[in-house]
Amino acid sequence: MHVHGRREDDQSGLLASSGDDAVAALVLHALTDGGAPSGPPRAWGALQAAHRLQPVRFCVVGLLGTFVNLSVFAALIAATGAAPQLAAVVAFCVAVTHNHLLHRVWTFERRDAAYLPQGARFLVISLVALAVNVVVLHGLLVAGGGELEAQALAIAVATPASFVGNRLWAFRAASSCR
Repeated sequence: MHVHGRREDDQSGLLASSGDDAVAALVLHALTDGGAPSGPPRAWGALQAAHRLQPVRFCVVGLLGTFVNLSVFAALIAATGAAPQLAAVVAFCVAVTHNHLLHRVWTFERRDAAYLPQGARFLVISLVALAVNVVVLHGLLVAGGGELEAQALAIAVATPASFVGNRLWAFRAASSCR
């Protein structure tokens, strides 16, 4: 997105930008100004429609990834007698790979991007989300929360940040990589 320095130019340029540039700018605009840009309602509606299923798909992939993580974790312990810590690391790696592949082909539909750089960005965001999860979990447990409830809330806190990071960085469009 090219910035002209005037709000009117920024908003009209936003609607003419590529879809991914426009979405990133819309998020930034909404966070800084608190609303949708002015402009033709049809263009704004089309932009919203193009991306409204991504959060749902993101959560579906996350749920599947959780199942993969727990399955690998349990299988490693049962079949090999692996230490839980080692099983957790291996299960995390398998689940991150699984999630990246599904997000690449289904959630964000970014099969055309270079796999390794995209995967590295996805891993960084996944590790940041894991850190957020662990910090929130720790705080809730120290405050006397139950383990399962605390983990569920920690996941709920980390998920939106993970989605935004992946949408704007790991799976951004090639035109916004400038």
